[in-house]
Amino acid sequence: MKTDASYEETVEFHGHSCPGLAVGYRVARVAVRELLVERSVDEELVAVVENDACGVDAVQYLCGCTFGKGNLRFLDHGKPVYTFFRRTDGQGVRIYAEPFHYEDADDARFVELVTKPVLTLEEQDERAQITARRVQRILTHPEDKFIKLSSPQIAMPSPARIFSSENCADCGERIMSTRVQQKETGRALCIPCAEKT
Repeated sequence: MKTDASYEETVEFHGHSCPGLAVGYRVARVAVRELLVERSVDEELVAVVENDACGVDAVQYLCGCTFGKGNLRFLDHGKPVYTFFRRTDGQGVRIYAEPFHYEDADDARFVELVTKPVLTLEEQDERAQITARRVQRILTHPEDKFIKLSSPQIAMPSPARIFSSENCADCGERIMSTRVQQKETGRALCIPCAEKT
């Protein structure tokens, strides 16, 4: 697991090859090149992703940014935008990956096949062929034709912190103190229990 990992190694980590993973692979490679960093062992590199699609796995694998370490943050914007920061000096880069592959001749058929609940063997083969064509196109497409670099539009997230916890007054399970919900009664509740009341 290193910044120069091959696409095949990234596929092994993710579980399958797909256009989203290929986009994330290209983005992650650009990020480490632009910020002159190695794979993050701790929080040396921070990634803020604006989607929860397959490409985020490439960011995790190549860049070492993970939720558990606190150096991967998710903003649910549904955009192919990835912002990276070098923790040592605050330098960052915002990467927008234009989804050019959506407009190819295979698009309507690809959408039909990936949303169909059950595929015949012929359809499975067709989907695999379309996927392979799209992945290859993404991996070889000129970077300047779909990767747009700019300055970050957000602040670098603060380092990960460890918080105290307490028990939910309803279910009894432990809750991180920053997620405790206080109802009118003043009882400490976890989010699921607070939503039920």
